[in-house]
Amino acid sequence: MSKLKLSIILPCYNVDQYIIQCLDSLYNQNIPETEYEVICINDCSSDSTRDYILSYQQKHQNLILMDHEVNKQQGAARNTGLNVAKGDYVWFVDPDDYVENNIFDELLNMLLVNDLDVLQFNSYQVDVNGSNRKPYRDDNIENANCIDGRQYYNTTNPWELQIESWARIYNRNYLISKSLFYPEIGYGEDDLHTLYSMFYANRIHMIDKFYYYYRQNPASTMSTPFGFNKLYQKCFVVGSRIIKFSEEIKSKDNKFSLVLYEGGIWRINQFLKPLIKLGNTDVSLFFNIIKENSGFINELFPYLKYRNKIILKYPFFSKPIIHTMSFIQDLLKKKSK
Repeated sequence: MSKLKLSIILPCYNVDQYIIQCLDSLYNQNIPETEYEVICINDCSSDSTRDYILSYQQKHQNLILMDHEVNKQQGAARNTGLNVAKGDYVWFVDPDDYVENNIFDELLNMLLVNDLDVLQFNSYQVDVNGSNRKPYRDDNIENANCIDGRQYYNTTNPWELQIESWARIYNRNYLISKSLFYPEIGYGEDDLHTLYSMFYANRIHMIDKFYYYYRQNPASTMSTPFGFNKLYQKCFVVGSRIIKFSEEIKSKDNKFSLVLYEGGIWRINQFLKPLIKLGNTDVSLFFNIIKENSGFINELFPYLKYRNKIILKYPFFSKPIIHTMSFIQDLLKKKSK
């Protein structure tokens, strides 16, 4: 065991409204600061986020600030933190959220006593002001015994399970030994990392306790409207990687592999409805990115429905139709108001 028991990794980008409450919660704990570290990765914030972290760092020697020279987004920021973390366990906390007070001792005790790869817990959802608390997603069904990744994904519908990284604490050596770093993409890195990291875990324990507060931040990646790049990442990049993962684990768990395969195909084919909701500029940019990545898109054609193949293959034909559908949809919305 290292001297540090826990590393808390925060990917920080323009969260000056919330970062102090998050850091306050991480320091209102019941273990000495010498036993854990807080690693803040400033991902080129343009507001006062970095200044607030620096002011906090003056009071807490276990706070580490790292700066990205260019904005790399959440997945890459988490990888930066994981690469320098020294704790036995790591917790990826989002800086616009916060955690329950005085829980570190209890969490670490459960991790150590059960020799866990992963400890998963429940969370509350709060509004932008931190009020109106209610459970986020369904509660975990607590199991007295540890389970492995195959049992985890074969107990219920895997698409209904908690995907967010902050809902669990990982054994750092487990992540490093399996090279379980985050995909450095613009959207959906949580989905993919959770699929990999939970499946390969040998010892998972789920508890029916609430330790985390997820804030509905309208400026967060999850809350901001879909743009052309976010749509491309969500459907094609994430969908293709889910299919790839299904092939990787086929010999280990054929049943779950098939579920993933079907889910990946479903995701790849879900681009049309949100595309119609985009403005004309974003629609044009969407087809530009399809053209720029034509080799990759061609590899996905076997998984696409016939209609979707036509839309992607003949943009000169499909783009004006989508523009018209988008215009009609906007018109109907205005009339309904």
